[in-house]
This record gives sequence, structure tokens and C-alpha cells, in this order.
Amino acid sequence: MSELLEAVTRAEAELLALRRDRAVAGAENELTALYVGHFAREWRELRRKLATFRALFPAAEALGAAETRRFIAQLSAVQTVAAAKLTKSVAEKLWKAFQAGHRQAAAQMLLQVSFKAPQPRAAAWLARHAAELVKGIDETTRARVASLVTQAVEEGWSYGRTEQELKTLYDGFRAARPQLHIRSRARLIAVHEAAVGYGQGQMELGRWLADGGLKVEKSWLTAGGERVCELCAGNEGDGWIGLEDDFSSGAECEPEHPGCRCVVMQQVAKEAAAA
Repeated sequence: MSELLEAVTRAEAELLALRRDRAVAGAENELTALYVGHFAREWRELRRKLATFRALFPAAEALGAAETRRFIAQLSAVQTVAAAKLTKSVAEKLWKAFQAGHRQAAAQMLLQVSFKAPQPRAAAWLARHAAELVKGIDETTRARVASLVTQAVEEGWSYGRTEQELKTLYDGFRAARPQLHIRSRARLIAVHEAAVGYGQGQMELGRWLADGGLKVEKSWLTAGGERVCELCAGNEGDGWIGLEDDFSSGAECEPEHPGCRCVVMQQVAKEAAAA
């Protein structure tokens, strides 16, 4: 790639990334607020559950293994109650990012199409992905809580210290400070998932064209520079590939990883356009 062509390619990637960021900003903020509220409610309920074990904390002893298992089981029960409502809310927020990706892909290809309501394929993806996302969030939370409580058991923490350490953990989950970039788990999940929704919206535009008989291709663009990871660089090296083909990393579209700054472009294959 010549220096001029590479400079133009990087500039185009930066412009597309900027447009994406602007388009999904609202969805990012709404998802962040959703996860902040979710973690706050979960902590309040978890603190109440922990209080039921308070009598089991002698002055110099902590929970035992059996109590630890009961405590994690209670956390799982709390999460199960909240899962359906959270999944529905997540799907609604992801739909906004999905629509943004669909609109941007259409504009890039000079088309005037936009979904007013989720089509069957889009609705199925939203429901499935939201459920998988919530399940993954809850499993990660349980693992981190279990690790902390196990440490409390092994080191003989008091009730007060155990409660404070759990509070600190949840404070880190939900502290939302977008002006300081990504400083919380809630924000990290929100930014990543908004990008996932956006990418799937773009893919749906390509699939819509393919349903009409066109052959659609896609290519991966990085922002360039030393911060580009090997996976994303490899995806860019794939050049133009078929819409339903995976890039060399196994991804079908961006983001490759949390914080990914890459973009994916689509075009109607030249031979298809000529035909």
C-alpha cells in the first residue's frame, strides 16, 4: 500500500469510527445507566442477604465454606429474578445501536433504507444476544464475588471487612465516569455492546441486499499505528471477503475486542455490479 493510499485509508477509518461513535453515543449512555442501576440494585439485595449471615461472624472468624456456597447461591437467585427484565431492557437499547449501524451502512452505500421495527432476523439476534450478554454478566459477577468471599474465608475477614470489600467491588462495577474514558465495568460493557449492536446493524444491511440477489463484500479497516493488535491487523490483511465469511480472527464484524477502534466497510462485489 502506497503512503498516500494508506494515509487516505486511515483517514477514512477514523472518519467512519467518529461517525459510529456519534451515532451510538445515546445507546452507550442508556446502556451505561442500565448497568449502573442493575449493579446498584444487585448490591443492595446482596448486602441484605449478607446481613442474614452476620451472626455467623465471630469476632475473629469469617464465613465457612458451607456458608459461602449458600451466599453465592443466594446471589444467583437474586440474579435470576432480575434477568428477564434486564434482558428485555438490554435488547431495547441494543436496537438503537443496531438501527444506527444499519443507517450508516446504507448511507455509505448511497441507499435510503431503514428499519422502523426489528425484522424477524434482527429481532431474533437481539433477543438471543441480550440473553447471552446478561447471562455472561451475571456469571462474571458471581465468579468475582465468589473469589472475594473465598479470600475472606481463607484469611478470616470479619463481617465488617467482608461487607466493605464487597461494596468496593460493586462500586467499581457501577462507577460511571465517561469524561475519564472507561473507568467502570458498566461503562466498558455499554461501550462494547453498543459497538456490537452497531456492527450487527451494518451486517443486516448487507444481508438485506444479499436477500435481493446482490453479492456483498466486506473489509476491515484499522486506525493504524502501534496500538493496533495482531488480530485486527490480520483482519485488515484479509482484504475484501464475502459478507458471510469470517475474518482471519474468526470475527464477522467489529468490534474484535473491548475498546476496538476498527471499522468494517461493505460494498457490492464489482462482478455483481457489472452484471
